[in-house]
Amino acid sequence: MDLNCQLPVNKQENIRGLSPPIKMSFPVLAGVRAIAAGRAHTCALMTTGGVRCWGDDYYGELGDGAMAYRSTPSPVVGICV
Repeated sequence: MDLNCQLPVNKQENIRGLSPPIKMSFPVLAGVRAIAAGRAHTCALMTTGGVRCWGDDYYGELGDGAMAYRSTPSPVVGICV
C-alpha cells in the first residue's frame, strides 16, 4: 500500500506553533489490517498479526525500546495478536 497523504492541520493549530502539513509516503505498509494514531505517533496492525509503529517515541509509545523518533514503521517487540 502506498499512502500519499497530507496531515491535517487547522489554522488554530498553526497559531499554537505546530508544524505545517507535510506530504508523506508509506510504501512499506503493504498488508495493513488497521491503523491507530496518537498525537505524534501511529501504529499499524499487519495482516500477519504483527504491529509496526512510527513517529514520536519520547515516552516509549512505539514499543521498540529505542525511545527515539522513527520516520519509518518499525516492528513492536513482544506483541502477539
